[in-house]
Amino acid sequence: MLEDRAVRARKIKRIVIEVATGDMHIVDNNPNPDLCVQHLIALAIADGGATFASVHDKARMSDPKVLAIRKLVEVVPSVEMQKAMPLHQTTIKIVTADGRTLSNHVTIVRGSARNPMDAKEVEAKALDLMGPVLGVARANEVIAAIANLDQFGPLSGMRRLLQA
Repeated sequence: MLEDRAVRARKIKRIVIEVATGDMHIVDNNPNPDLCVQHLIALAIADGGATFASVHDKARMSDPKVLAIRKLVEVVPSVEMQKAMPLHQTTIKIVTADGRTLSNHVTIVRGSARNPMDAKEVEAKALDLMGPVLGVARANEVIAAIANLDQFGPLSGMRRLLQA
């Protein structure tokens, strides 16, 4: 949905997130940035995506750009999703200023065993997580080494790559 040009701060009229009733107490206006669905949606729209660092950055919860979008987000409990299998489903609807409604229903979280990421997504996530600790160049070395582990040589050489 983020790829649609209408999903930009000034082009959105309303955002409705439908979650299972049992999940409401966890995600509805949670003070932790990585658990607050209103914040996560607003952050993703403001930044055009999210990173491990951005979703854990408590200061971003006060960012005026994020807060402006967050005002448009409404979280609605769903008894149907509470009964659904698998658990923890969600639907997001974005009403754009031009009158369109974009909708996406997520049944299985991306990256879980039933909805695995492809190799490029795994590499991007690994870089996002390791880059701030090891540096981008070394993180890319680790990713390349793991991708070619059968040709890497003695695993003791991996220690040099993994030391921060």
